[in-house]
Amino acid sequence: MRIALIDPEARHAALLNRLLFAGGHVCHMFPSSAAFFAWLADGTCDMLITGGWAGD
Repeated sequence: MRIALIDPEARHAALLNRLLFAGGHVCHMFPSSAAFFAWLADGTCDMLITGGWAGD
């Protein structure tokens, strides 16, 4: 499964990325929703996980 992760806290995002990767998933990490939407113009994902309010 391709999972997009929006989390401004790099350490938290890295931990989630490792856990998701260990489960066989591909994780795309973004520090903000703006970065995610820029990527979404060309990319796709099956699931979106947010670490709370991303601030923008």
